[in-house]
Amino acid sequence: MNSRFLMDEDEAMRLLTVNQGRRERLAAWGVIDSWRIVSAEQLAAMTGPGPI
Repeated sequence: MNSRFLMDEDEAMRLLTVNQGRRERLAAWGVIDSWRIVSAEQLAAMTGPGPI
């Protein structure tokens, strides 16, 4: 596994609970919860355009 994708539990929790991007994360989690398996293209189609 690529080491840049590894992080400790505290860093992961910080990224999950920070307010920046909260709406986008909730939309993505809703799609994943409903579908379980989703491609990047399907996720983008269902959550709309991301922040610029």
